[in-house]
Amino acid sequence: CPALGDVFCIAQCYRAEKSRTRRHLAEYTHVDAECPFISYDDLLDRIEDLIVDVVDRVLKHREAHLLDEVNPTFKQPKKPFKRMNYSDGVEWLKAHGIKNEETGKFYEFGEDIPELPGRKLSDKSSKLVILMLPPIISPTPGINTSTLMIREVIFDRCEKKERILPIR
Repeated sequence: CPALGDVFCIAQCYRAEKSRTRRHLAEYTHVDAECPFISYDDLLDRIEDLIVDVVDRVLKHREAHLLDEVNPTFKQPKKPFKRMNYSDGVEWLKAHGIKNEETGKFYEFGEDIPELPGRKLSDKSSKLVILMLPPIISPTPGINTSTLMIREVIFDRCEKKERILPIR
């Protein structure tokens, strides 16, 4: 909302879809931001700031020792993160011989990159990776069906953050 400036919503959410991976929780806290006067790079900078700040707060919390029990090799992310276009991520997976476990074939443009290949991509980098410019999957190119807002289209990709690959 341009009249209000930056507007944020933090809400409890529930998914009613199949969730067979560790990345798809049935219940989670959703963070939504409407920032009318920022660029795509500004958005990515804010996402990096948010992740680093949340991890800092978790590590300072009195229960931070529980993180060691769940993930003893956890490393605190440092800025700047590596930013990689989705299409470059698909090519990286091909170059490193990483195939789709379900099909046994290399990932193609338009396919979702699940957790394990995404983790391999992130693990090979010394930085956390943000995968950018995913393919448009909506029925009408340029329309984001979840918000029904027209997005700027760059060739066959939309300019929105799709996912952040897992922290080691």
